[in-house]
Amino acid sequence: LINNQAEALEFIASGKSKVINKTLKEIKLKKNILIAAIIRDNEVIIPRGTDIIKENDSVIVISKEHMLDDLSDILV
Repeated sequence: LINNQAEALEFIASGKSKVINKTLKEIKLKKNILIAAIIRDNEVIIPRGTDIIKENDSVIVISKEHMLDDLSDILV
């Protein structure tokens, strides 16, 4: 995205993930990471701080600088 200055990635939240069942405001993200959307049961959720990532949710992440391989890579 934006002349290779950012990337959008999609991850599936597994039951092992540390982000499961926490509100977004409880999750400590690395700098320049944005959780842009949560997709649950074919419904797109534009997340707010009170939203929760549940197991098997699809999570769309925008990253400016980081190489991300897994949803846990967004955490500090």
